[in-house]
Amino acid sequence: MSKVSFFGALRLRTLDAIQRFNNVVQFGKSYRRDMAIVAIGGFPIGIGIEAFMQTTGYYEIRKRKEAERREITAAEVEECKYKLTMDLLRDRGFEINEFQTDKIVQKRQQEAIALRRQIIQQNEDRKKRIQS
Repeated sequence: MSKVSFFGALRLRTLDAIQRFNNVVQFGKSYRRDMAIVAIGGFPIGIGIEAFMQTTGYYEIRKRKEAERREITAAEVEECKYKLTMDLLRDRGFEINEFQTDKIVQKRQQEAIALRRQIIQQNEDRKKRIQS
């Protein structure tokens, strides 16, 4: 009688289990049957992932990060518009008081940030009302 190592025995049992599974499921016999098995197995996995994402607050974090990214992009777009407008006016011979236009832009940016904070506060208040 030959000695079989623990890992050798484990490998043999695993191969035997795979062979029995293949005999029961019979992969490769029918494309529709294979897809049905994959769907039946994938559906509970998908539900589990969605449940995990809901309980950990993944979607709220994702929304906040996406809003921050959009806010930064909007600020960059506004800055580019401002620079292009200033260059265009300079090219056409207009004299521009940089200090005044900078103050206007800063004021608009502060207004946008204040509005964003107000919207965030309203959303938080709404969530608290829904939870209670």
